[in-house]
Amino acid sequence: MELDYSDYHILLVDDSGPMLALLSEYLRSGGFKVTAISDGEEALALVGKDLFDLVITDIFMPLVSGFDLSKKINGRVPVILISGVEPGDLDQSIAELSDAFLDKTIEKEMLIKAVKKAIDRWKLKNK
Repeated sequence: MELDYSDYHILLVDDSGPMLALLSEYLRSGGFKVTAISDGEEALALVGKDLFDLVITDIFMPLVSGFDLSKKINGRVPVILISGVEPGDLDQSIAELSDAFLDKTIEKEMLIKAVKKAIDRWKLKNK
């Protein structure tokens, strides 16, 4: 029996407007509530309020990176890091600071599956 994910609220952060719109649509079509913002500084303020069940953030953004945001979250909710470029030497940082890494070219079904998997793993780990 699959869980009902409609009560899960995701914070989506990406400085690319078109990518933010596309990923938001993907997530909403999967039944999730989504708050989509393009500013890492605003995201920092929001994550401190504990309003979200999961954060998806671009790694490379001006001012506040996805890594900075993940450090601020500090394990309170699962984090999925995304990027349009190959992370290369950042593999260890990605593993330490997130629950998953996704390429921005991901298809809708794979994104939804990754989000559900991260939520499920988080719930098991924090029972």
